[in-house]
Amino acid sequence: MPVSRRDRWGTTPRGTAGHEERLAAEAAALVAEAARFAGLGWMRATSGNLSVVLGREPLRLAVTGSGGDKGELTVRDIVEAVDWLCALVSRV
Repeated sequence: MPVSRRDRWGTTPRGTAGHEERLAAEAAALVAEAARFAGLGWMRATSGNLSVVLGREPLRLAVTGSGGDKGELTVRDIVEAVDWLCALVSRV
């Protein structure tokens, strides 16, 4: 069984044990924060995005998708941006 490996920033590199679990957890946290911010009036409808760093070598981010009401997002609306935002892959 693969052992979870973390890079020097404490993130789980893509393709290693724990990556999918980390992405799922971060996606759930982003959805919750987007809903909280929308409820406070800080993110109206489709304005703004939230993100969290998943890895730094290469840079990987979990980002709220554009065009959706931030108060109504689900984990399926979170995308993973990889390699300096050159490739977007929905992973959840």
